Amino acid sequence: MHKQITLMGFFVFFGLLVSFSFSPSYATLNFDSGDDAWTKVKKSTGVIMKFCQNETFEMSECDERYENYGWTDRINVLIYAPGWNEDPFKIEEIGTTSNQIRVITDADSRGEIEMTETGPNTGVFFGPIKLAGKQNFVMHNQNGVTVKPMGMTHDGRMTMTMQNGAMVMGEVDEYSNYYKALMIKTNPQDGRVTVSWEANEDTIIQKSATYTFREGEVHFDKQVFDVTEPVTFYMRDADLWKHHQEFFTYYTRVYSDSDPAGIYVGVQFQPNHSHTKAKYGGEEIVHLNEPAASSLTKYTPDGKWKTYLWWEPGGVLGVNQDYNLNLMVHDGKTDKHETGLSYDMQIYLDGKLVETRTDRYYVDGQGIEPINFTQRGSVKIVLSNIFDGGESVNFTFQVAPEAVVEQVVPKHPSYERGTEPAEFVGYEHGHYIDYLPGKFFMTTDDSSQSQNKLRVSDGDTIYVEYEDLTLPKPYSEHHKKDIVARALVLDTGVKIGSNPESVFIETPRVSITPSSLD
Repeated sequence: MHKQITLMGFFVFFGLLVSFSFSPSYATLNFDSGDDAWTKVKKSTGVIMKFCQNETFEMSECDERYENYGWTDRINVLIYAPGWNEDPFKIEEIGTTSNQIRVITDADSRGEIEMTETGPNTGVFFGPIKLAGKQNFVMHNQNGVTVKPMGMTHDGRMTMTMQNGAMVMGEVDEYSNYYKALMIKTNPQDGRVTVSWEANEDTIIQKSATYTFREGEVHFDKQVFDVTEPVTFYMRDADLWKHHQEFFTYYTRVYSDSDPAGIYVGVQFQPNHSHTKAKYGGEEIVHLNEPAASSLTKYTPDGKWKTYLWWEPGGVLGVNQDYNLNLMVHDGKTDKHETGLSYDMQIYLDGKLVETRTDRYYVDGQGIEPINFTQRGSVKIVLSNIFDGGESVNFTFQVAPEAVVEQVVPKHPSYERGTEPAEFVGYEHGHYIDYLPGKFFMTTDDSSQSQNKLRVSDGDTIYVEYEDLTLPKPYSEHHKKDIVARALVLDTGVKIGSNPESVFIETPRVSITPSSLD
């Protein structure tokens, strides 16, 4: 009997020992907690934090970057924290009051940031940090246009309304954490941003990156132009970027030996919005800046243009469902994405013309056409007068009685790398490419600001001048410098034809002071 009791006691002790040895790593025994003896205060180890210059929800696809951000840039933060994936059927958040995520710059410190899981049961959390600059610091001031950064921190969209004869500031529409986890102020010239998270009771995960001003650049696309051909050039200065919903126009002064006063030419950053999917309010939101893998593809009859069509949301088109038809046109030989997209569109249902849309124009080259079909049938979409050149192409597909909504399949990042223009390489940022192309024309008559024409003579030197107000050290933040590029003009008497240039062309708009919340 004594032997049986002894053996029984041994097995009970061994069972308890095994129980403690194989208990989950995120749990600790808390003898002082009463009924709640187990607590998840200490999460599992293996937490990883990355700063990504691209927008991705995959740790393996993160293009890590920790230096030379712009002072109003966007840093996409990914955190792999499997121990915080407590419910495999929910999208969870980290950064609550008990385990704060802090963001610190040379100008500010914030601790109320939350990051959202990229999907149910992923254990990967995403949150963009938007650097906001210094309020009222003038970054650009040409042609009557003054551009200043946000230089402020806010959590939602601010609105101004008139109440009882007075302007009242209000806050509406909280943004999803996928769009903006935090905005934070930064100092001019250079500094550092640090993200710190106390993942475990005694474990702090931290990453830092530097931001800096850089001296602007201006370059002509070639050194000699004939008076009959368009003049193309480009500018670089990531310091000019500010958070806004539309790409803003900056101005450079172009002049010649014959016309020292010259004209102003508008330029814009090139878009670089990544194709990441987000879930907000129970709905998946996808926006692509490259053709989806599921897109319909056709060449124009002469092979000049390769056209892409897809719809969001994806899946089987159905009646009474709101869609966005997405359109892109690439060069037929190089498959290079063309910006400045223009076209007309006709929509047919069962052979009957139901709608015509004319003079469509999209600066970034991605046409987005809202549409809703109220009855089933065969649809034909005709794109005509593409780039005002007369080419056309048509797509046909069916509309079913009931929509089957599926996720649009985005292109793999290798697609972007393989089709990226050489002038973009090394200049990509979270929302934009540090490449601002410009274009103007020459005339031997008087210059014309409204027609974007500069007066020149044979043998003139032409100039593009950009006044850089955001200079790095050892300059002070109050210095400015004229950055100038030069090229030669020849009047050969031979007319040089011009192909459509995929660059932004802007007729200057005087006395515009931008006001933006993003």
